[in-house]
This record gives sequence, C-alpha cells and structure tokens, in this order.
Amino acid sequence: MEWLFWLKIIYSFTIEVLDRMKDTAPKSAFITKVEEMLDQYRSLYDGNCPYVLNERLTLEQIEQFEASAHIVLPQDYKDFLHHIGSGGKGAKQ
Repeated sequence: MEWLFWLKIIYSFTIEVLDRMKDTAPKSAFITKVEEMLDQYRSLYDGNCPYVLNERLTLEQIEQFEASAHIVLPQDYKDFLHHIGSGGKGAKQ
C-alpha cells in the first residue's frame, strides 16, 4: 500500500503545479514596459514609495468578472490586472 501513498503525493503535487501554471500568463511588451516605469518611479523614493497598488488578480478572477459583467476586457488591461495590480490603494498610511 506504500505505492498508494506515493501516488497520492504525486497526484496532489501535479494538481498544485497545474493550478500555478494555469494562473501564469506570459508578460507582454506592454507589461514589461509598465514594470520598468514603476521601478523607475519607485527608485525616486529610495524604496519608500508613497503609493501602494492593490493585489494582482488571478486569471480566474478576471474571467469570472468578464462572465458576470457580460463583457470582454481589452487584453492589455487584463494583463495589467494580472501582472501589475488591480488599481491603487492610494498613499501609504
């Protein structure tokens, strides 16, 4: 029965890896440029940037929104939500 134990471990690991892969999208040139610009902006503040971005959205969250709103978001905007963040929280407190 030891083989069953290892089979369960391999199965759960495979599911975890597939879930991570599903939520990982390649970065477009647009996203790469935005990341560079954000890094330049942050460097102006010596690591103490006064503004904070909201958390990034998963591809599943974006798809759920599109389905519930019956719309298709532009790809660059979906990429921004997924790779950068879902808006700004505003100034650090």
